[in-house]
Amino acid sequence: MKYFSVLFMMVLGISIFSTSEARTTEGGIEEVQIKTNAICGECKERLEDAMYLIKGVKKANLDLKTKVMTVEFKTNKTSVDELKQAILNTGYDADDLKANSKVRSELPYCCTKGGGAHH
Repeated sequence: MKYFSVLFMMVLGISIFSTSEARTTEGGIEEVQIKTNAICGECKERLEDAMYLIKGVKKANLDLKTKVMTVEFKTNKTSVDELKQAILNTGYDADDLKANSKVRSELPYCCTKGGGAHH
């Protein structure tokens, strides 16, 4: 019984600290929402393209108003962590994780904090 209580608390703790929203649909397809710092149409295109390069991704859509990337993927092909890593490696934040700064510095001006004001 003690083992079950510890396991339950661990699962509860993990779910509390996860900021991505995920739901599993039939057939092992999961949908996750990941908050980004994308600001323009080029950001949207760049991030959606990065998602489609990942094996198992079925759909990817970035809502620029909310800055939330919604991704449907096969759970037996990839994971939420891999999706977040792809976002980071594209130069954008993924939930509370900060972007790869080297890649971020190479983004076009319009995709940077100061450049987005012109869109």
